[in-house]
Amino acid sequence: MSAGMQQLMHFEARRPSLWLTLHRLVVKGTLDTSSAAKILAVFPSISKTNYIFGQVLFEALAAKGHDLTVVSPFEIQYAYENIRQVRITGLFSHIEDYGLHANVFTKRDKSSFYGNTNLIYGTAAMADYTLGHPKLQELLKNPNETFDLLILDQVLCESLLGLAYHYGVPAIVYSASASNKYTNEMVGNPHNPAYNPIPSLGYSDRMDLVQRVWNTFVSICEQFNYRYLYLPSQEAVYQRYFSRRNLPPLLDLIHNVSLVMVNSHPVINFARPFVPNMIEIGGAHIRQLEDTGFSQDVINWVEKAKNGVIYFSMGTNIRSADFPDILREAFVGAFSKLSQVLVIWKWENATLPNQSGNVIIGPWMPQQQLLAHPNVRLHITHGGLLSMMETVHYGKPILGLPLAGDQEILVNRAAEAGYGLKLDYQNVTEQGLLDAINHILNEPEFRYAAMKASREFREQPLKPMDKVLYYVDYVLKKDSGMNYLRSGALYLSFWPRHVVDVAAILLLITMIPVGLFATLIQIILRKTHERKVKTVPAVGKTVSNDKSSEKGEEKKRN
Repeated sequence: MSAGMQQLMHFEARRPSLWLTLHRLVVKGTLDTSSAAKILAVFPSISKTNYIFGQVLFEALAAKGHDLTVVSPFEIQYAYENIRQVRITGLFSHIEDYGLHANVFTKRDKSSFYGNTNLIYGTAAMADYTLGHPKLQELLKNPNETFDLLILDQVLCESLLGLAYHYGVPAIVYSASASNKYTNEMVGNPHNPAYNPIPSLGYSDRMDLVQRVWNTFVSICEQFNYRYLYLPSQEAVYQRYFSRRNLPPLLDLIHNVSLVMVNSHPVINFARPFVPNMIEIGGAHIRQLEDTGFSQDVINWVEKAKNGVIYFSMGTNIRSADFPDILREAFVGAFSKLSQVLVIWKWENATLPNQSGNVIIGPWMPQQQLLAHPNVRLHITHGGLLSMMETVHYGKPILGLPLAGDQEILVNRAAEAGYGLKLDYQNVTEQGLLDAINHILNEPEFRYAAMKASREFREQPLKPMDKVLYYVDYVLKKDSGMNYLRSGALYLSFWPRHVVDVAAILLLITMIPVGLFATLIQIILRKTHERKVKTVPAVGKTVSNDKSSEKGEEKKRN
């Protein structure tokens, strides 16, 4: 392979897309339905995946004329002067001990209790560090700083909702995943364990009895975990930075969120019930691509691949360079036997051992642009939510290697819908991998199913980002609040919300007649027994009297 091909990693810098330029002109001319607002956007996650959506959102809001202050550990070059960045430096190293950004292949051996504990206290440490950072403290202490809206990335850092209280503004929460315990709690969205699987269990929404029992048990554990571990840890951070007289409890702020945006779609996830102030925005991060983002060399390679292209990426948070040797060798060996197919592999190191001539490597890939190209025939992926949405959007089959989180569910969903196959991480072999790839490439049913899923994913009354912008403006306009959208569940504690009190009363009502009947039977049996006890001695006395009279008669005869 040529040195130039091996250095695919050096893509030319991304330019502001033509779409954003046109969008800015159109929006300013005809679509601007609200006055410019000052928006505080806090995206504290160290996961670049969360920031991918944020970046697209910030650009779209800035194009509408809003002034944004973005608080995040990331900093990128924006084409808009009305985006101000407050970078939280040092966050990655600060929470390193909690394992939130550890090698996923070493974390697999840890217990779920270990992972859950680290997640709770690691996110509390992340919120604490963010709020205590000198740059954010400078912002908080500046009396001239005012805002109209808070947009918060939901990464188990609800203590940051104190910013909405501090500035006296409504809060919109964005979740990078489907609805879960934490987002459901904000707006009182229902969770029924009979058909809403806990993501970590890997179940579908068609569970059998054993799965439903286990899912219900884990759901109950999740509730107690939220109430007695997670909330206290976040409450402590909230009190530390926003303490003042008459400070409301953090749970009140959680229940006062105006809108929750969840990154899900029924084609990718499962159909779920939603209250009015929780909306699905799956696909909002997908751009309209007039600019491919490719260097000319890459365009030539992709377009000359007459037998198609396989794109292989494990997402932004998982490094394929961290693969165990046996797993890496299985992929390298299988790709070497597909010599007529071009393989583009997101590989983070400078070299790949035993790299074959049909494999191109690079630490970053323009994923959306690659998936949009007609020559790309297959996406080998970890099954991350954003990757799955992009793959389905562009109608490509997938070969999934799920490792963590909801990836198992998403890959299973693709396999059930017919546009993908699933690999078992523990049992990947070169021959098994080769067979799976050839099966997808040679069977047109996978392509047809992928195109069908793409049509269903795209058929929406509003484009996802237009939906987001509409609701942001909607919240900004509602000076009197959005109480009319609030579910009555928010005014109920856990027991009445799940009708445990009603069930107890019904049980009591049912047990009263049962108890009365049982008491009546007991009384009847006791009376019967007493009557028998009285009868037995009387009978005995009669018998003895008869015997005495018989003896007396015998004496007289003698």
